Amino acid sequence: MNTTALSRRRTTLNARTNRKGILFVLPFVAFYLVFNLFPLLYTLYLSFFSWDGIGEQTFVGFANYIRAIQTDTLFWTSIKNVFLIVLGYLPVTLILSFVIAVLLYARNLRLRRAFQVSMFLPYVVVPVAVGMLFSMMFSWQSGTVNALLMRLNIISEPIDWLGSQEFARSIVIVMQIWKTFGYVVTLYLSALTSIPRDVIEAASLDGCKFWNMIFRIILPMLRNITMFIVITTLIDGLQIFDAVKTLFTAGNTSAAIGGPGRTCLTPVWYLYYIAFGNSAVRDFGYASAISYLLFIIIIIFSLVTMIPRMRGIREDG
Repeated sequence: MNTTALSRRRTTLNARTNRKGILFVLPFVAFYLVFNLFPLLYTLYLSFFSWDGIGEQTFVGFANYIRAIQTDTLFWTSIKNVFLIVLGYLPVTLILSFVIAVLLYARNLRLRRAFQVSMFLPYVVVPVAVGMLFSMMFSWQSGTVNALLMRLNIISEPIDWLGSQEFARSIVIVMQIWKTFGYVVTLYLSALTSIPRDVIEAASLDGCKFWNMIFRIILPMLRNITMFIVITTLIDGLQIFDAVKTLFTAGNTSAAIGGPGRTCLTPVWYLYYIAFGNSAVRDFGYASAISYLLFIIIIIFSLVTMIPRMRGIREDG
């Protein structure tokens, strides 16, 4: 009898605990459904319509996707631009960040934490603020870069950095390096500290030289973190928008989208222009289709970059 009563009490207690757990989780689920899942599904729904946000929605089927793939040159220009930007800053960021991380790890500096914090700060700065900062630095008339170069007698007259097709994309690359550098250093430094000291000490005792230790021991052991950085940087690069738009349009609402000659037009900037631009081009349905095409491209390139790692896992297995 006592056993039966005890089991009933346990069942009642478990039921109460489950109900309380559901109540705690319910707010998150509600917010996720309203602010995440519903917008995703509604965007997919809109991608099959033509709609300016005010009038009636017109069903067009896959016409938006076909238009983007077959006839929209600006869409493919934006894809090309973002890959050129990523190819410009990703290798530099990887190499520079790895070198700094190795130096910080090897020297074991007392101020290493301070260095990490100071380098990581640009990554958490709001992208709009980053765009504003670089816009002021490379301004043609009052920029600090032109003022410094002229004071050092390197140039004789100001350079229109943000108005030139030759320099505009390079400025974006420099901005992305500055923004992501500290984040990658932090990841590499954390990965280096996870390498067993016994491995490094054993290699040193065996007479392994510094460069051999870097290329034959440390880099192979950092393959996973390097692959993670490449994939996340590629995904982040395909979604560049706030900083680049602010860089070229800060204080100039009539500036052309994409910078000089569309050399810095990104896919997200382009779909933003399609959705919220002037009334002549505004089409929420077409912008939704572009967003899902971008999503597919991100998935494809993520899988492509993961193929070498998957092959390595199979070989190790």
